[in-house]
Amino acid sequence: FTFGAVCFAGLFFLWLKEKWKKEPTALDRVNGAMLLLCVIWFIVNIVAEITGSVNGEFYLIILALLFPPLLFNIYYLEARPHLRSHRPWTWIQTFLYVVSLGLAVAGGVAFVLFPQVLEFGFVMFLLLSMCVLFTIAGVSGALVVSRLPTKKGKMTRLARRMNVMLLLAMVLMFSVVIISFFAELGSVASELSIRISLLSRGMPLIFLFVNSYYESRFEFFDVFIKRATLFFLILIGLVGFFAFVFPKLTAVVGESWLRPWVFALILAPAVVAVPTLYRLLENWFDRHWLGRTLTSVDAVKAFFEAVGGARREPELIQEAEQKLGQIFQTRTQIAVGRLPEPEFTVSQRIPIRLEGESQAEIRLGPRPNNTPYFAQDLTLIAALSDVFAYLWQIVQLQRKRQEQETRERELTLEASRSQLKALRAQINPHFLFNALNVIASLVHRDPDRAEATVEQLAEVFRYTLSRSDEEWVRVEDEIEFIRAYLEVEKARFGERLDVNIEVEAKVMDHAIPSMMVQTLVENAFKHGLSSVRGVGIIDIRAVRREDAIEIRVSDNGPGARSAASRAKPGGYGLKNIASRLDGYYHGEASMTLERDEEQGLTVAILTLPARPAARSEQWRRA
Repeated sequence: FTFGAVCFAGLFFLWLKEKWKKEPTALDRVNGAMLLLCVIWFIVNIVAEITGSVNGEFYLIILALLFPPLLFNIYYLEARPHLRSHRPWTWIQTFLYVVSLGLAVAGGVAFVLFPQVLEFGFVMFLLLSMCVLFTIAGVSGALVVSRLPTKKGKMTRLARRMNVMLLLAMVLMFSVVIISFFAELGSVASELSIRISLLSRGMPLIFLFVNSYYESRFEFFDVFIKRATLFFLILIGLVGFFAFVFPKLTAVVGESWLRPWVFALILAPAVVAVPTLYRLLENWFDRHWLGRTLTSVDAVKAFFEAVGGARREPELIQEAEQKLGQIFQTRTQIAVGRLPEPEFTVSQRIPIRLEGESQAEIRLGPRPNNTPYFAQDLTLIAALSDVFAYLWQIVQLQRKRQEQETRERELTLEASRSQLKALRAQINPHFLFNALNVIASLVHRDPDRAEATVEQLAEVFRYTLSRSDEEWVRVEDEIEFIRAYLEVEKARFGERLDVNIEVEAKVMDHAIPSMMVQTLVENAFKHGLSSVRGVGIIDIRAVRREDAIEIRVSDNGPGARSAASRAKPGGYGLKNIASRLDGYYHGEASMTLERDEEQGLTVAILTLPARPAARSEQWRRA
């Protein structure tokens, strides 16, 4: 009963939170009423079991009278679009509501005004009425469910069969309970009747598990049920402790001042083990019940590794379809343009968006054993859709670059711009993998930091995608992007990374080539800080020097040998910067790489002409 109260209270709260955002439908309202009734039902059951009063059992009968109309109403509303005639089902629904509410109100009023109604005859009348109502609701619900199509709609054939079996089993159980009150069945049959009565009082939980699993009625089921199960296991463990261990320890320790310390030391390992227990429970649910072979983070990494190497669009689509099929264990199609419907039944359609518009969609078929797509699965699919869109844009940019390179009239600057687009659209895969691993490690021990890191990573993606076609940006925008980039790195390195950024206010609104400073920062990580065992230092400064802007990116990596190696022509990032500076400024800008031995820093210095951002469009055209 406690487990049921926790489950339905959490589900009702999440239902309120979900439906508050939009206008609920009739089915939503009935589901909400059923959830609230189940919360009250299990709480009253707890009170009745603890107190053992006759009044509690009478309240349970009153509450039970409210279940039949709501139960049938839910199945009727789900099947209504597929029914040829609605009149007989509407009559049954009206009859159930009128009789159930009438009996519940009459019983409650009679109990308040005439307490003697708790005599056996009146209670048996209510029990018999409840049995009749449940029988009508169960049989009618089974008939309605049987009218649902097997291939279309929310319910699969297995879900329909399970619901029919549950409804008929419910009718059978209530019939046995009532019969046991009328006949002398003996001690064994009486004990069986008590057990069936207890099981019938937990029927809402059985319906919750079956319907949520096969229909995914609650999108948050797969997340919440894990926490509810963990609560149940902890509750059972504590009950066992206080029932068997506590009395013996009390007898041994007595009233000594050590008593609370002994109990604390015994319970401390169990408290510490709770996160591990939850991870094991989550993995078990995901693998053996929900059909997930990989965690969300591992799935994203595996998808990126499998698809990230594609250089052409057909290859990208083929690799993505194959990997998605492996992750979700189903047939998959990525439809670009007006592709015909696939041969398999499409269970999920997820749009692939580029620049805010849907450019394609991912089509997923049914999963093995009719396992539904839960909220966590849909979130993962949406994330993989974004990753595919990101890689797809890279492939498109690379294709455009190749087309531009085939043109004989293209100048060196145009080739540099094409390379820049691919560079700006890409994020180092190691940076992404490291960021995902950091987020995964922070989820349990520091959720707030994990959420902040996800937001900073999203900012990095947003900037690279939005600026992929722009040549010029304001200094302020570039610095904010670098802050987000470094915040992700700080989540990874922690206290081992010391970042300092100082930018004069008068240079904030000046225009500079996009992603140029970020390239220097990434170069400092790759060739400098990767060799530092202690605290790594990144220092970024931007100042105005007469008619020029000086931007310095310093790191405490190895000395002159490292600085010399960074300046070699083979370095793609620095080579690209040099080519762009020459193309944009025609010798008026420069980049130097120096070693400050006094402070132990390697310093990359950009010296650019100071020009307001408002004139960047004129430079781009020139």
